[in-house]
Amino acid sequence: MLAPTKPTVQKGDLLWKGIVEDLFADFLRFFFADADDKFDIDKGFEFLDKELHEITPAHELRHPRFVDKLVKLWYKDGAEKWLLLHVEVQGYVDNHFPARMFTYFYRIYDKFQQEITSLAIFTDNDDDYHPDRYKRD
Repeated sequence: MLAPTKPTVQKGDLLWKGIVEDLFADFLRFFFADADDKFDIDKGFEFLDKELHEITPAHELRHPRFVDKLVKLWYKDGAEKWLLLHVEVQGYVDNHFPARMFTYFYRIYDKFQQEITSLAIFTDNDDDYHPDRYKRD
């Protein structure tokens, strides 16, 4: 019996990373119908790859984290508040995915003490795999 293999970074993962970074304004518009009214898109975005790496030390990783994005963007109302948008592209079935999203959420919140919106884009081929919450009894 073959042991399960760990997912590897695939060409598609790197393409997703580029798409998210290069087309981030359109990405926001897709998920938030009022993005142009809500966010200061002209101010730009800050991709916090280094910060995401810091809250997810290499020794804790079970597989590569090349596609995850942590992005700082600002609201348009002029207030000094900002939103951390945690984006993760998931291309395979992973039973630990909801727990991992929760872990990212609380680590991001603990470090930055800011609002967080977490989005997951599922690119796998399993129509039955749609985790939408993390629950622990």
